[in-house]
Parts: sequence; structure tokens; C-alpha cells
Amino acid sequence: MELEEERKSLAWRESLTTSMEQALALQRECLKTLKESAAWKEASLQEKTRQLEAAQAALDAQVQEAVQEAARKLQEDQRIGAQRIIDCAGEASSALVPLGMSPIEVAERPASIADALPLLNSASERLQHLEPILAGHHEAEGREL
Repeated sequence: MELEEERKSLAWRESLTTSMEQALALQRECLKTLKESAAWKEASLQEKTRQLEAAQAALDAQVQEAVQEAARKLQEDQRIGAQRIIDCAGEASSALVPLGMSPIEVAERPASIADALPLLNSASERLQHLEPILAGHHEAEGREL
């Protein structure tokens, strides 16, 4: 009887050990699946990070290109504006020379509107002195008539 009890106890322990081994095998499978899932997620995250970095680099390049284009456009606008001022001052100078005023000198071609403003100021000053000169010419013509 005692031997029978021992056998039952041993069978029960063996059954318990088998159940524990099965549970441990199941846990190992779950752990393996979790590791695979984590590896897949890490690879996916790395790919998304790479894509994000590539998109950021492309965006940075587009921004830099837009800034360069805006700077080029601004320089072109400045050049055109400066040329308009030079042309205007030249026309005023050409019109004033027959009236006995000296021409407006341009030492070097201005690169920007700000550089060309002194020419405009010079033309303005000469135009302000135009009234007495025209009055003198009108008086002289009136006397001749």
C-alpha cells in the first residue's frame, strides 16, 4: 500500500513536471514570438527613421533652393530698380544740360537701389535750381521778343 501511494505520488509529480515543461515550452514560444515582434518593430522604426531623415533632407534642400531663388530675385529687382534710377537721372541730366547745368556724373554703376539714391537726390537738387534758370531764360526770350 505504501508502495502504491509512492507510485501515485510519483505519477502525480511526473504529471506535474510534464505540465510545467509544457508551460515552460509555451512560455519559450511566446518569448520567441515577442523577440521576433520586437525585432520587426525595431526594423520598421529604423526604416521609418531613415525615410523621415530622407524627407527632412529633401525638405531642407527645397527650402535652401527657395531661399536662393528669393535672394536671386531680390538682387535682380535691386538691379532693375537701380537701373531705373540711373535712367531717370540720365534723362533729367540730358534735359538740364541745354539749360546750362552740368550733367549728373555716375562714377560707377550702383548695385542696389540704396546705392542709386544719391543720383536721385542729385537730380532732385538740380531740378530745384531749375526754376530760377527757367525764369532767366523766359526773361531773356521775352526781351528778345
